[in-house]
Amino acid sequence: MGDHESGGAYDRLFTALVTPFEEGSYDVDESATRELVDYYVENETFDELDGGFIVNPEAGEVFYLDREERRRNVELVAEGAGDEYPVFAGVFGVSREEIRTTAQDALEAGADGLFVMPPAGTMEVTTTLDARNNPEVWRDHVATVADVADVPVLVHPTAPMSHEYGEGLPLESTKAVVESEPNVVGWKMTYNFRGYETIASYLRSLDRHVAILGAEGSHFHAAQATGTFDGTVTGAWNFAMEPMLEHVSAWREDDVERARRIWHERLSDLFGYVYETFSRLHIRYKLATWLRGLTPHPFMRPPMPAPNEAEVDELDRLLRDAGLETIDEDRQEETKRTIAAGGI
Repeated sequence: MGDHESGGAYDRLFTALVTPFEEGSYDVDESATRELVDYYVENETFDELDGGFIVNPEAGEVFYLDREERRRNVELVAEGAGDEYPVFAGVFGVSREEIRTTAQDALEAGADGLFVMPPAGTMEVTTTLDARNNPEVWRDHVATVADVADVPVLVHPTAPMSHEYGEGLPLESTKAVVESEPNVVGWKMTYNFRGYETIASYLRSLDRHVAILGAEGSHFHAAQATGTFDGTVTGAWNFAMEPMLEHVSAWREDDVERARRIWHERLSDLFGYVYETFSRLHIRYKLATWLRGLTPHPFMRPPMPAPNEAEVDELDRLLRDAGLETIDEDRQEETKRTIAAGGI
């Protein structure tokens, strides 16, 4: 496969932003959202390596935000990002009407592009979807978003788990989407290692550039080593930006020894724990972001489960082992008591 030398405008390090809530509540904390965006914007390396933002992704709890909250989140992130960083907004809805409305709202609020979340609703298009033999489901779903406006589109292609692709969309549906929608400029790589190679090989074979955007942090080292990593769409940036930037920088400078050292000493164990079970993935994203002091509390909106006390301890240890500062022990203990009492 090798490197894709021509590259593209959306070969970016997109952070899938969590949505901060006010301390002691599930109300969106606008001040904390601004501060979280500033955390990236003020990092010179994030700028040098072409960062970007995904607002209202799965990590940002798009499923449990109402229409006005989604729109306001886009406004806040777009204001903070300015003209320097592209902002893509997650588009989610059960009906086509809701999907179109969400996309229109996002563009009016300042989004530069749209980030297509998976179909929602009945089992035929969600948990039991046969995406290999029914590629029209995803083709038509992405078309619903892409037809709203002539803007770039990124795709979050999750599907029922399979041996060949993990939780990623199979090749048949991938082809149906990419070959029918010219505005698709990036593909989030939600795959196991075998599936990642299959889909990356297909994307590299196209006569237009579609960015291969790594998602699962535990694959990042191997993907960069094989040249199948144009950028990212991942929530891991919320809590591990500094060593991740160093790791990407080392690979781009062809400093393999440095990249290996950063990976094995700072990222491998941390990502191994965060990604060990997808049933806890986004809970651990937000918990780790809180432990870094970047969001007021670690709780996601119900029906998302609360973190548990063991996760607090283990993530605190792993973040510190990665050379990252975490909040003080007293604050952690106070939150553990809240967890033990059933959450906020």
